[in-house]
Amino acid sequence: CSIGFVSFVGLIGALRDSIFLLKAFATCVFFCYIVVVIATFALFVLFYSDTTDGFTAHSILVYAVKNYHINRNLAEIVDSLQENLKCCGVSSTAQGYRDWNLSYQFNCSASNPQPEKCSVPFSCCRKSVISEAAGSSDSLLPAMRSLECWQNTLNKRPQDLEHDIYTRGCLQPLRNVFESNATHIAFAVTVIVVPVCISICLTNVLARQINHQRILLEREARRKERQLKREGHRRGRTRTNGRHKDGKPSDYETVEILNSVDGCLNNCDKAK
Repeated sequence: CSIGFVSFVGLIGALRDSIFLLKAFATCVFFCYIVVVIATFALFVLFYSDTTDGFTAHSILVYAVKNYHINRNLAEIVDSLQENLKCCGVSSTAQGYRDWNLSYQFNCSASNPQPEKCSVPFSCCRKSVISEAAGSSDSLLPAMRSLECWQNTLNKRPQDLEHDIYTRGCLQPLRNVFESNATHIAFAVTVIVVPVCISICLTNVLARQINHQRILLEREARRKERQLKREGHRRGRTRTNGRHKDGKPSDYETVEILNSVDGCLNNCDKAK
């Protein structure tokens, strides 16, 4: 909707030769250009920053872990991320799953009354465990294993959980995905930015041409106005100097008198 409105403003400005609308269009497009550049820069800082404070991928993942049970949409994103990247938690080490101790519902503190205490989300379970339970029809052991793979895991060692859950955190896999697609992201940003820059330049050129044309038209109008004034003064001097010394009107004045009814009535003798 916003893109359509801005495009409509630019179209009307070009059709109506409105410098104001053209400048408004160029300003909006330039603002979009700034947003794209800042967003791209922030995206690279987000993934390549080594700090854990501020706006970084690490801080965002920690926020998602802490608010996993508060925001349902955020929980779905985290589950999808852990299932697709085969990871669990935040840290890049093999004990990334322990980051779920930051969640108020999963932490292992003595004051936690939740049944999910010392556990991790079900999305941390390995797909091999889940598929084994789904493909088994003779024994309940695989099914029980798939249901219990995420329970009471925060107190266990990583080597004891290697066959049940993903122990590595999601930070490094997420960075790897970004690095593998960094070229495509840069190309997409270039495809967006180049037409935007061309549009801004052409809009400014058109606005300057319209302004220059208006200046030329105003200058021509003033020149014609001065020319008409000079012709009027010259015609007045011609009328004054056109009378004969004996007081009789000139041929030019005679024609004007004959063309006027009042002049003919008041100066019939002179006209004759």
